[in-house]
Amino acid sequence: MKSKQGGHLKKRRFQMRKIRNFKVNLREREVIHNLKLITEIKEFTPQLQEAVRKEMERAKEYLSPASVFDTFEVEESIEKFGLEIEQSLKVSSISIIIATVGQDIEKEIENATNRDEKIISQIINAIGMEALNSTLNFIYKILNEDARKEESELLQNEKISGDMEKEIIKKFDAKRINVYVTENNQVKPVYTAVGLAKWVPRKKR
Repeated sequence: MKSKQGGHLKKRRFQMRKIRNFKVNLREREVIHNLKLITEIKEFTPQLQEAVRKEMERAKEYLSPASVFDTFEVEESIEKFGLEIEQSLKVSSISIIIATVGQDIEKEIENATNRDEKIISQIINAIGMEALNSTLNFIYKILNEDARKEESELLQNEKISGDMEKEIIKKFDAKRINVYVTENNQVKPVYTAVGLAKWVPRKKR
């Protein structure tokens, strides 16, 4: 954080990190759960379950998980991003995660739609939702290890949406993973998420 202390700039403890093309863990149960939310399907036939499994196997062809993330002192995160932090939580630091699974999945959905394969497009959508969630969880685990080394622990990962999500993307170096906000105020790629992980001192056992 660039705050002055004794006439000198205080060096930040952490630096922004970028990770690309790592393997995400797709959970079939979660993909099916997402699909039920999307389609309102109540019962799954063996044929539909097989279609889900087949598409999950193929997903590595169009999923390109990537993330940039950084950890800030509370004061810096408030000044830079306008975050509101509840004082009673005794938060010491805040990690911001921007995650995406890339743009190729959007083309896959478009292709399936053009072939009139509505259910396949919905399955791919459900996979994209799970892949994005798994990407956030993967980065959260890395940050949890960082926190442990600092005698801290993380509160539950929070997803940021709406105007705050867009402001963070604009002020963060998100273009390093090809994430941006369009002139029409839309986040691209579509399968992008912003997460927040708050650090608190580790409780003594």
